[in-house]
Amino acid sequence: TVNNIMPPPKRLQVCGDGQLKAVTFEQLLRRASGAIDTRCVRRLKDHSQRGPESCQTNRSTLQLGSQAGFQAFVFEETVGSFCLSATLTMQGLGKCGLVSRVDANSHDGYYISLDVLKGLAQMRSWGTGPLRSGEEMMQFNALQMGTWYDPDPRKIDIQLLAFGSYHELSVNGSIVLSLIHDRFTHGLLGFYVETADLLIEQLKVDKLAPPTQSDDHLTSG
Repeated sequence: TVNNIMPPPKRLQVCGDGQLKAVTFEQLLRRASGAIDTRCVRRLKDHSQRGPESCQTNRSTLQLGSQAGFQAFVFEETVGSFCLSATLTMQGLGKCGLVSRVDANSHDGYYISLDVLKGLAQMRSWGTGPLRSGEEMMQFNALQMGTWYDPDPRKIDIQLLAFGSYHELSVNGSIVLSLIHDRFTHGLLGFYVETADLLIEQLKVDKLAPPTQSDDHLTSG
């Protein structure tokens, strides 16, 4: 009685200790249609004003910092389906994460928090309701949470993939988050820091050709 959507398949790999891990289905990555210029980065909020935030770019490397609370840094190009990969090195006691399909004006979109010390990832959606809608004005939803273990927690490899309504986050080669959500279809992409410094290396963002079938077709045929 419910039109549930099954996410794309995963590929199982055998680890060195004999355990299995789920990794991204390689056919999704073969839909890459060109790379995004990651050298053009700006602050999402109040980017026309000076502040305590810092951002330095050097080809595939970004150095982000914020010593006075939350600040997001986004690429100039609006994207829908994409695959982002990078190596993150965290410095300080604050937090970091990613933003996906975020509106430049309202800042509505997906926010993925990464607690690298605890090995915890959480994906949330943040939306703005109609004017004078009272309690519905601020629409905040916790979508999914996942964990990982790393003996060197301050440095991790990540991959964030968005393919139509499908979202997937991998940490150190293993899928941590995997879900279907269609609230936001396109927007700005980037990283955020919260009272911390973040070094982003081996950064690459590929645009993916979107799905050829709609979600309705996948559920009802």
